[in-house]
Amino acid sequence: MLLSPVVEGLKADLQAAAAVGGEDTQRAAGILLAAAEAALRFRVLDVLQEAADEVAASLPGLSVEVRLTGRDPSLVATLQSASEVRAGGAQDEDERATEGRGDEVGEMARVTLRLSEALKARVEQAANRRGVSVNNWLVSAAAQALVFDAPKGRPGKRISGFVRG
Repeated sequence: MLLSPVVEGLKADLQAAAAVGGEDTQRAAGILLAAAEAALRFRVLDVLQEAADEVAASLPGLSVEVRLTGRDPSLVATLQSASEVRAGGAQDEDERATEGRGDEVGEMARVTLRLSEALKARVEQAANRRGVSVNNWLVSAAAQALVFDAPKGRPGKRISGFVRG
């Protein structure tokens, strides 16, 4: 799904509305539109994610996610096996990503993450190699990083010596 025509159409509509004003109004509108383009893309992605969540919630056995290829999103639907649906396996990919690591799975938080294009491409390749979504891969990577970042022992409260038994 191409977002550029939508963004360009909105920009043209707003520039036409600004044309009613004077030259200063048009110049101000141009500056605001340039600044608002990234925010508009993020808002459209939020709307697409909400739509994907609603579709997945209304159709048991179907998971729907939004994936980005470059700057353009796509909706990807995946069917669960009949045994997963019968067993109540309507668990989403984010929950599966945190399973078995002692994390509490509850409310999910939404995070905006800015990556360089080169790093984003490497993350997408790594996720594809593992056969998971970028979101699942990032959740897994963050959980693994936290394991290595966990404090070791009690700093400043070290006991040493021997024990006789």
